[in-house]
Amino acid sequence: MLHTLKRYNPITILQGYWLVSPLVILLYLYLTTLNLHISFTELLNQAPFAFIFLNACIAFTQSYWLKILQGKNQKRYLSLALIQQLVSLNVLGASLVFLSLKRTSSETSSKQPKAFFLLGSFVLCLSILVSSLLLLQAF
Repeated sequence: MLHTLKRYNPITILQGYWLVSPLVILLYLYLTTLNLHISFTELLNQAPFAFIFLNACIAFTQSYWLKILQGKNQKRYLSLALIQQLVSLNVLGASLVFLSLKRTSSETSSKQPKAFFLLGSFVLCLSILVSSLLLLQAF
């Protein structure tokens, strides 16, 4: 496994995962609307589906922020993303974030506004809130 980690960059794999998994979720929601013979807006009126849709949309932005942030900001962002993936009960995502966190350097970022990190962290906190609400809705 260590040989595989040296050969492939886990950050790139994580970005791909955060781009492909929402597409799969959106496909699932679309097929659900076809199966239930209801419109997409009617499906999103149901809380679990709305939370799943919102979480999928946020995953797209996670990939973007991972690419934009560098150095210490990226490491902090990945730490927060690890919490988000664990709250979402996303074991595969959490393991990819963990491997990416191990791989990132803690060098200082070059001329990066703090607003990038703050906005990215806000999106992750929103995702944590949505995941928590989805879990509460399930129980």
